[in-house]
Amino acid sequence: MISDIGAAAELVILDVGHGNAAVLHERHTTVVVDTGCRSHLLEYLTKRKITSIDLVILSHSDQDHIAGLIGILGAEICVKLVLVNSDPDKASAIWRDLVFALEDARRRGEVGFEVGLSSRQLTCSGLGRCKMEVSGPTPELAALGVGALDRQGRKITSNSISACIRVMFDDRPVALLAGDVDDVALCTMLEADQDLKASILVFPHHGGLPGKVTPGDFAQRLLTAVAPTTVIFSVGRGKHNNPRPEVVGAAIGQRKEMNVVCTQLSVSCSEQAIAAGVSPPSAVFSAGAAAGICCAGSICIDLQTSSIVAPNLVAHQAFVDMKVPTPLCRTS
Repeated sequence: MISDIGAAAELVILDVGHGNAAVLHERHTTVVVDTGCRSHLLEYLTKRKITSIDLVILSHSDQDHIAGLIGILGAEICVKLVLVNSDPDKASAIWRDLVFALEDARRRGEVGFEVGLSSRQLTCSGLGRCKMEVSGPTPELAALGVGALDRQGRKITSNSISACIRVMFDDRPVALLAGDVDDVALCTMLEADQDLKASILVFPHHGGLPGKVTPGDFAQRLLTAVAPTTVIFSVGRGKHNNPRPEVVGAAIGQRKEMNVVCTQLSVSCSEQAIAAGVSPPSAVFSAGAAAGICCAGSICIDLQTSSIVAPNLVAHQAFVDMKVPTPLCRTS
């Protein structure tokens, strides 16, 4: 797999509507973190002619993070290894179907299937200058599991053990993929002195509710810990009306000239859909492109420079300023 942007390595935050999917490319190695809900990731892989995935990391068991993997397993795409955390409380049919499909594939010798994601360095033999580490959950939370209480008496949920993945390039932290981490997860990572610093933050839970604390307070503490220059919200237009205004406001208030970018156009920003133009050429695919509901669409990051190269941020900001009636990233 050769990068479309000519970069040593790239990270694509894929527009999958309401959900998460990120794809890391370095040389001929592909790593996927979460797979979205529908077939959007498969469409992206097909259009980029990717036939092999070296590693799939599923942050947690929610449908909008895992369901896309089922279609990939049924397609002619080789998946070498899948990493997950267990979730005994999850009774959804899609979670059970996926676990059974992965176990069947493991028994046939087609897929590596491992359970257990907690704070550690990940290994993927094809990666060179890129590294990936699990910032959370802490081993304590992962061992106690969903439904238990941590040492502070806080209840552990599926979101509490959502894997938080930090992407490094030449040992420099570039992006934090925060999954659906909630306040319990954030508190335990901070209590463990986990380094969360990164230039780019994919904000957890699509900028929605973080648990029992206020979204604004959670956002401020997370943003202080990460200290990003860019915050990305992976959102689906009209779904839960994310990101929440107080979360975007916290991001804007964190630093001057903070880049705030959403994959799709929030209803809070514009009641009517606005065609933003074609999806970024490097990303090939954006779920909202056909319906004209993208804001930035899929977002391509050059890991060597820690910069967004698609869409063009100057052009994107001009689109927001000229065409979006009430942009949260300008008015919060």
